[in-house]
Amino acid sequence: ELGDVEKSLVPTEGAPGVAWFEAPRPVESATSTSLHVADGGLLLVPVHARLAGARKDKVWVLVMQPLVYIEEEERERARLEGAK
Repeated sequence: ELGDVEKSLVPTEGAPGVAWFEAPRPVESATSTSLHVADGGLLLVPVHARLAGARKDKVWVLVMQPLVYIEEEERERARLEGAK
């Protein structure tokens, strides 16, 4: 979760002067749950962080697709698809 943003002046490289530097200060939080998802199934997880400039009428989600990769099975699948 994003807390506030710390702003400070820092010297610039390669040019005289200073520039504003913004560093996000995340708020630590943790959530835990157990889910059973089929191999290759999809999960949609809401993202609760609000980024600067993000529209208030939109919801951010994270799409996850767990996949167990077994090389031997993938070779067999490719061989069968090639035979079609």
